[in-house]
Amino acid sequence: MWRSILRIGILLALSVLLAFGAERFFFNRLALSGTSGPDAASQPSITLSAETLYPNSQGFALENGRLRSISDQATIELAIPGGKIRQVILSYQSATDADIYIRSTEPPQTDEPSATLSEADLWIADQAPRDLQQAATVVEAEVEQVTLVVPDAGFILDAVTLDRSVAIHPQRTSFLAIGLFLLGLLLSGSLPFLSTPTHWFLLLGASLGVWMMVLSPLQFLGWDEQIHFKSMLVRSFPDVAWLTPAAQRLVDLDLPPADTRFDQLQTAAWLSQLDEPSLATPAVQEKSWGVHHVPYLPGILAFALSRWLGSSLSSAILLARILSLIIYLSLTAWAIHLMPFGKHLLAVYALLPTLLFQATRLTYDTVTIAAAFLFLAALLDEWANPDRLLSKGRLILFTAAALVFNSIKSVYVPLVAAAYFIPSSKFISEKKRLMYWIFLTVLIALILSQVILPGLLQPDPGGDARVSGTSVSGQLAFIFAQPIAAARIILGDLIANLGTFLLGNTAVLSYAYAGTIHSANWSMAIAVLLVILALMDQPNRDQDGLSRPALPLSQSLYLAATALISLVLVYLALYISFTPVGALAVDGVQPRYIFPLALPLLLLLRRPGIQHTLQPATLARLTFLPVILVNLFGLYQHFLVPFYR
Repeated sequence: MWRSILRIGILLALSVLLAFGAERFFFNRLALSGTSGPDAASQPSITLSAETLYPNSQGFALENGRLRSISDQATIELAIPGGKIRQVILSYQSATDADIYIRSTEPPQTDEPSATLSEADLWIADQAPRDLQQAATVVEAEVEQVTLVVPDAGFILDAVTLDRSVAIHPQRTSFLAIGLFLLGLLLSGSLPFLSTPTHWFLLLGASLGVWMMVLSPLQFLGWDEQIHFKSMLVRSFPDVAWLTPAAQRLVDLDLPPADTRFDQLQTAAWLSQLDEPSLATPAVQEKSWGVHHVPYLPGILAFALSRWLGSSLSSAILLARILSLIIYLSLTAWAIHLMPFGKHLLAVYALLPTLLFQATRLTYDTVTIAAAFLFLAALLDEWANPDRLLSKGRLILFTAAALVFNSIKSVYVPLVAAAYFIPSSKFISEKKRLMYWIFLTVLIALILSQVILPGLLQPDPGGDARVSGTSVSGQLAFIFAQPIAAARIILGDLIANLGTFLLGNTAVLSYAYAGTIHSANWSMAIAVLLVILALMDQPNRDQDGLSRPALPLSQSLYLAATALISLVLVYLALYISFTPVGALAVDGVQPRYIFPLALPLLLLLRRPGIQHTLQPATLARLTFLPVILVNLFGLYQHFLVPFYR
């Protein structure tokens, strides 16, 4: 035990030292550590006033100690003392989000006479948000001079700061340290408290998920996240909801663009000023309480608790995301623990970038996906233990999980119907089995009564308000009039896109509006890993209960049929509500709708006859190393670099 603790301490210390070394000597290589002399070249930061800048400007007028651009393409030549610059900070005022450019000229990298200086110009595009008074542009170059270019007239400039001070970036340094520490833990050998897939899932999910939240900007990035945010915030009030200007700007996705750590700090301070309760306006709660609010409960509780504690809106959003991640990790870890086989498969799939990203957003998908994992794991556990009686606790688990993952999208109800096929040996009598069937039928009827049946019995004449040309009643009329044509459209679209939605880049390597990891190598590696784990994930046969016989053919067919029917229902629902009448393809299908169905489809590949002799620690390394690497790569490229340079 003490040796393990000592090893962890050494790994942590080495990781922190390496991270600080990389931060100081690589990322701050263009910085000056101190003032070694009185001249400007030795100063780590120099602020130039408008009066100082005016002689080197074109297209600017000096008015009351400020520079105002009076023509398009106004410029200011900025001499760089010492020939090194890390970032340029502008102090300004602007009525609009002003475009700005930093142009630096480097000597041409050729000896040919035809080479010109313009060929070596480097342009850096940025914005000076109207809501802020300061903005930073990262240059990170060794040049003698840069040019500030303001394309439009009316921009008011107070001062320019040329910054090359040593600035230890806490987010970047911590990110490097945590990444190195996780890799060190995985590669250094087995540890007593990291001996199962469940333990690794919790460690990696918590570490990577927390850093995804830390590196997230203030603006919303998830699919329709602003809609879910408003629903949670409004529902957190007992009666009339009151939205501050800050909350309204978040709902409207109207935040200043911020792509540096300096800009993020400025934006946070600005948003805090707008989060003033005395300026709040009322918002009507559109829907009464219902089962469809269950997945929103973590966010609702977080906003209510934060308001009671007097916390800021930014703190409330962070708390809501933390609760969302905790629930996702808890339910999924429970599912991994229950899985009779495929534990590593579920752990890897649940840690893929898109799923982990969703677990840190404000959305109902987090809870519904985790509940679907838990329901499937409990069902497989019952199928794999036909001689064990069905307990009341397991029945309660079935019921709760089924209600949660069908509370908003009842298209997954066929998966619940798979519970009809539990072996008869799990009941002490036919009467008990009949009562179970009746209970399950009532449960399915309750789920259907929430969404699907009302939509069919009383169809809304309009469709989704976000898409023009949609009509629920019109699409239903087309389906009933031409069922074969509608079936061809739905099934054709499903077959054409199923592979992409299951294992494509947009399915497992997407961060929604933060971008997608566009790498064929990564997507191929993840797909191969998932298929291999589906084929042979049975380590520690006695210790972890992973040595189970193959599912009977009948149960495999039940699982496949229910998953495929749910897929068809997903497409059908979006064809009716989101697709314009007369369209020849289904619009609005997103990979996140397929996540609850991917696991049962992958498990159909399982072949218990495929054996391996890998030790648990070796299997863990081979399993989780790609997951750690792809998540670190995605966090760096899509969060740290775009938002916290």
